[in-house]
Amino acid sequence: MIRHLYDETINYVGETGLMTLFYNPDLSTCVQVLRGCYTAGIRIFEFANRGENAYTLFVALRSYIDMHLPDLSLGADTIYDSATAEKFIHAGADFIVGPILNPSVGCSM
Repeated sequence: MIRHLYDETINYVGETGLMTLFYNPDLSTCVQVLRGCYTAGIRIFEFANRGENAYTLFVALRSYIDMHLPDLSLGADTIYDSATAEKFIHAGADFIVGPILNPSVGCSM
Protein backbone atom coordinates (compact mmCIF):
# COMPACT_ATOMS: atom_id res chain seq x y z
CA MET A 1 0.00 0.00 0.00
CA ILE A 2 1.26 3.47 -0.86
CA ARG A 3 2.22 5.34 2.32
CA HIS A 4 1.56 8.89 1.16
CA LEU A 5 -1.23 10.24 -0.97
CA TYR A 6 -0.42 10.96 -4.57
CA ASP A 7 -1.60 14.57 -4.09
CA GLU A 8 0.88 15.12 -1.25
CA THR A 9 3.78 14.04 -3.46
CA ILE A 10 2.64 16.19 -6.38
CA ASN A 11 2.06 19.18 -4.08
CA TYR A 12 5.50 18.86 -2.57
CA VAL A 13 7.18 18.79 -5.97
CA GLY A 14 5.12 21.81 -7.02
CA GLU A 15 5.98 23.75 -3.85
CA THR A 16 9.70 23.05 -3.87
CA GLY A 17 10.30 22.78 -7.59
CA LEU A 18 12.61 19.82 -7.14
CA MET A 19 12.81 16.12 -6.52
CA THR A 20 16.02 14.21 -5.97
CA LEU A 21 16.68 11.39 -8.44
CA PHE A 22 19.59 9.19 -7.44
CA TYR A 23 21.22 5.79 -7.77
CA ASN A 24 24.53 4.44 -6.55
CA PRO A 25 25.46 0.78 -6.04
CA ASP A 26 26.92 1.49 -2.58
CA LEU A 27 24.46 1.62 0.34
CA SER A 28 26.69 3.87 2.45
CA THR A 29 26.87 6.42 -0.37
CA CYS A 30 23.09 6.23 -0.84
CA VAL A 31 22.47 6.88 2.86
CA GLN A 32 24.92 9.81 2.88
CA VAL A 33 23.22 11.40 -0.13
CA LEU A 34 19.80 10.74 1.38
CA ARG A 35 20.80 12.34 4.69
CA GLY A 36 22.41 15.29 2.91
CA CYS A 37 19.25 15.93 0.91
CA TYR A 38 17.14 15.62 4.05
CA THR A 39 19.37 18.05 5.94
CA ALA A 40 18.96 20.49 3.05
CA GLY A 41 15.18 20.32 3.51
CA ILE A 42 14.29 17.90 0.74
CA ARG A 43 11.46 15.58 1.76
CA ILE A 44 11.02 13.58 -1.44
CA PHE A 45 13.60 11.19 -2.83
CA GLU A 46 13.30 9.20 -6.03
CA PHE A 47 15.57 6.15 -6.15
CA ALA A 48 16.40 4.87 -9.63
CA ASN A 49 15.93 1.17 -10.34
CA ARG A 50 19.02 1.02 -12.52
CA GLY A 51 21.50 -1.40 -11.03
CA GLU A 52 21.58 -5.10 -10.27
CA ASN A 53 21.07 -4.50 -6.56
CA ALA A 54 18.68 -1.55 -6.83
CA TYR A 55 15.80 -3.39 -5.18
CA THR A 56 17.96 -4.51 -2.24
CA LEU A 57 19.24 -0.96 -1.81
CA PHE A 58 15.69 0.39 -1.98
CA VAL A 59 14.56 -1.97 0.81
CA ALA A 60 17.51 -0.88 2.96
CA LEU A 61 16.78 2.81 2.29
CA ARG A 62 13.11 2.30 3.13
CA SER A 63 14.15 0.77 6.46
CA TYR A 64 16.59 3.62 7.16
CA ILE A 65 13.95 6.22 6.34
CA ASP A 66 11.34 4.55 8.53
CA MET A 67 13.74 4.57 11.47
CA HIS A 68 15.39 7.98 11.03
CA LEU A 69 13.52 10.19 8.52
CA PRO A 70 9.82 9.29 8.84
CA ASP A 71 8.54 12.37 6.99
CA LEU A 72 10.59 11.62 3.87
CA SER A 73 8.73 10.26 0.85
CA LEU A 74 10.64 7.55 -1.06
CA GLY A 75 9.75 6.59 -4.60
CA ALA A 76 11.02 4.11 -7.14
CA ASP A 77 12.05 5.30 -10.61
CA THR A 78 12.72 3.52 -13.90
CA ILE A 79 9.79 1.16 -13.50
CA TYR A 80 8.70 -0.35 -16.82
CA ASP A 81 6.10 -2.97 -15.88
CA SER A 82 3.42 -3.73 -13.32
CA ALA A 83 5.31 -6.67 -11.76
CA THR A 84 8.24 -4.41 -10.90
CA ALA A 85 5.88 -1.69 -9.70
CA GLU A 86 4.12 -4.14 -7.38
CA LYS A 87 7.47 -5.36 -6.05
CA PHE A 88 8.55 -1.83 -5.10
CA ILE A 89 5.11 -0.93 -3.75
CA HIS A 90 5.23 -3.93 -1.44
CA ALA A 91 8.71 -2.82 -0.38
CA GLY A 92 7.26 0.52 0.71
CA ALA A 93 7.45 2.86 -2.28
CA ASP A 94 5.46 6.02 -1.72
CA PHE A 95 5.28 6.60 -5.46
CA ILE A 96 6.34 5.00 -8.73
CA VAL A 97 7.87 6.72 -11.78
CA GLY A 98 8.29 5.16 -15.19
CA PRO A 99 10.19 6.46 -18.20
CA ILE A 100 7.36 5.26 -20.44
CA LEU A 101 3.58 5.42 -20.23
CA ASN A 102 2.44 1.95 -19.24
CA PRO A 103 -1.16 1.92 -17.92
CA SER A 104 -0.56 -1.36 -16.06
CA VAL A 105 2.07 0.35 -13.91
CA GLY A 106 -0.46 3.00 -12.92
CA CYS A 107 -3.01 0.34 -12.10
CA SER A 108 -0.54 -1.15 -9.62
CA MET A 109 -0.99 1.88 -7.44
